[in-house]
Amino acid sequence: MAKISGEYIQHITFTKKHTLSIRLFAGAFVMGSTFDKGMFAFRSSGLNGYQDYSFTHNFVARNERNGFGFSQFAEQDGAMKIWTPLGQTTEWISAINIKSPKLFILPIKIFADVVSTDGRSMNDEKILWCAGANITIWKDIVDIYIPAIYSEDIQKTLDLNNIDFWNRIRFTLNLHKLVPKKIIKENLLF
Repeated sequence: MAKISGEYIQHITFTKKHTLSIRLFAGAFVMGSTFDKGMFAFRSSGLNGYQDYSFTHNFVARNERNGFGFSQFAEQDGAMKIWTPLGQTTEWISAINIKSPKLFILPIKIFADVVSTDGRSMNDEKILWCAGANITIWKDIVDIYIPAIYSEDIQKTLDLNNIDFWNRIRFTLNLHKLVPKKIIKENLLF
């Protein structure tokens, strides 16, 4: 089993505190049986704790499959900000994720995600998408995502799984990015 992927992130800076972020991602499996690839599938919704097979990220509740801990995710693969089992693939995936600059002085941004896969784990639509609000609590460390609109297939899947509004909210907690020297320099030294 072998897979290959690439990620490109572009930040367009308007002012020191206002940056548009664009992320492009593409990945494909080059060899291996479907059985071998299963656990390592590309995921449209990024990774939850139990899907982080390389233990790259820190999770509040790594093995939780519902509740607060399940709402944490790592922005990998498709990095959609809404959970969905759709778009998991052992073939190929492509995604674009956009975050707007901060709105005025508030720590709020608008996000939009679009994901396309080989279609084997999709319903009717060929493309998954979602958009909503992103509240940054601590830049690059803690972000909260509140999806507001999403594709019809995602809506149907959420309804079938009884996922209410509060459980649609997701967050990132990137403790692995905490560097004490940087924190002191940026926050404590004048």
